[in-house]
Amino acid sequence: MTIKIVTDSTADIPSALAEELGITVVPLYVRFGDETYRDRVDITEDEFYQRLMNDPIHPNTSQPTPQDFANINSVFYFGTAIGLVGSTLFIWFTK
Repeated sequence: MTIKIVTDSTADIPSALAEELGITVVPLYVRFGDETYRDRVDITEDEFYQRLMNDPIHPNTSQPTPQDFANINSVFYFGTAIGLVGSTLFIWFTK
């Protein structure tokens, strides 16, 4: 059985550190009106902050779906800010 640490992008772990520690980061969804992006996949931090400052539409976020986590062959997920966001603890074991 393989065990990995998986978190969502709310943890704000730098990519290099996540890679060094073997942490998988599942992106949150960021919405500006009808446009939906995966955090740090479809929209960079710089693009996000530019839109935040200049776009009259303020963003909303949504937690990753259970399927987003399942697609990782996941084993352990530690959600940050439990109770403040929809992400909760998930535990899966790989086959």
